[in-house]
Amino acid sequence: RDVLLMHVEELTMSELRRLAPFLSRDGLAEVLNKMPTAGDFSALKHLAPFLSKDALGDQLRRSIDQLTIDDLLAFAPFLRKDQLGEFVEKIDQPIDRGQMIRLAQFLPREQMDRLVYRSMGMKRPKSRSAEWDVTGEWGRAYREIKDAVHTGMHEAREAIRMVGLDGVMDGINSTMKDVGGRINEAFNTAWNPQPKQEPAHGRSQRILVRIAEKALADGNWDWICDHISGMEGDLLKNVLMKAAAAGHEELIGENIDRLTLTSAERCRLAQTVMDEELWARLLEDMEPEHRVRVLDYIERVQPEAMESFARFVQMKTPLETAADLLRSGADVDEAVRNLSAEEQVDLLKIVLQEAIGDRDDLLRCIAPEAAVQALEVLLDAGETDGIGTLAENCDASVLPVMALSIAKRGTWECLEDLLSGLADVDLTEVWPIAVNNAQWDFIDEIALHADEATLCQMALALAEKGRYGELDSFIEELDPDTLEKLLDYAMAQSDWDAIERIGELLN
Repeated sequence: RDVLLMHVEELTMSELRRLAPFLSRDGLAEVLNKMPTAGDFSALKHLAPFLSKDALGDQLRRSIDQLTIDDLLAFAPFLRKDQLGEFVEKIDQPIDRGQMIRLAQFLPREQMDRLVYRSMGMKRPKSRSAEWDVTGEWGRAYREIKDAVHTGMHEAREAIRMVGLDGVMDGINSTMKDVGGRINEAFNTAWNPQPKQEPAHGRSQRILVRIAEKALADGNWDWICDHISGMEGDLLKNVLMKAAAAGHEELIGENIDRLTLTSAERCRLAQTVMDEELWARLLEDMEPEHRVRVLDYIERVQPEAMESFARFVQMKTPLETAADLLRSGADVDEAVRNLSAEEQVDLLKIVLQEAIGDRDDLLRCIAPEAAVQALEVLLDAGETDGIGTLAENCDASVLPVMALSIAKRGTWECLEDLLSGLADVDLTEVWPIAVNNAQWDFIDEIALHADEATLCQMALALAEKGRYGELDSFIEELDPDTLEKLLDYAMAQSDWDAIERIGELLN
């Protein structure tokens, strides 16, 4: 901190980012306050985890006129609720639905209520009775919203039952848009008892939607077949989804080309039909993760049809292909050849869960950038005997990070496996955790691999706690200056055994 303050005029935000982990929170704030940081939110986002909430709030206030809602959302996890609320109120900018949903994780409910009403250009009612007047126009608005929400929840439950939670997210988004539209319509009706005359086409579409919803509720498929040609957009999509569940697959084949479906929607639809031609059309433009899900569904409900979809089976993701290779007994090298580092870690999870392939061979193939994540997977699975194999074949530069991960988890017994057979390793961040947590049994293991500078620092920390016995394995490697400092500690503590031992070493 002192050095940086001396050269603060030459310091850049990029340089400060790299130095931030080595400064105290107060020190970092002091340096920042002397730098021209106004409006440089990209750099400040990287510094946010190292600042106190108050210091971060002060930095944002310096540039409040340039702060946007998107900028503020990046800082939200590092601010107090009251600070975040203060900034939201001061930013004179419209807030869209996506931003509103993200803000809801961090703001108190009372303030979220105010934001919702602000986004509609309204003041929040003072009481519940004023908010929902069940006998007036507000009552009608409330019932409209309630019906829309119930409809959306029913659709979500049905979709989750059919395809699982992952496959229904796009459907939920579509439902929320429908709810939003109904809310707007209800409010407009409530506040404008005599709305302007809508165009004839708009009226006919609105009436078509209402009758179609009634037909779906009553199961009147004859009416739907007669009028489906006039349906479009979300209405047509909803009708086809319901048609699939009701077994009217002919409607889907005749009308699906009139829709633009997302991969998730194609997946959801494919898992509710039994027609091979429809499956083929839906699989064509589907993402790999959704395609695999549909193929699994086909194999369950109609296994004899799988021969017709052999070409889609070959379109699996590299990770799925690698897992299949290992299940068939292929070499690990062949399986991991086309995998990214992240996919290698995912493959390790599969290998451990399913007990397929050779775990140690896979650990030898793990890319250096995936070594730390692979270590975490081994620790989570209790496969600590694989740590040594992983360490033997990974880049030495990641060993300190792996050792730190072990120390933070408190799985100290794994250190020996990680460091076995190695000379000096930078354990600057590891030994303080051992000392502070009284892990005396592992001090010797750390000392065995630590460099000279680390040994001196560790010796002084142990002496400060009066743990001279833990120095036995490396005290003779310490330089005279460090020994003299240890002597000062021992005399201050009147530890005569330590005084005599250190005195002998100093002649």
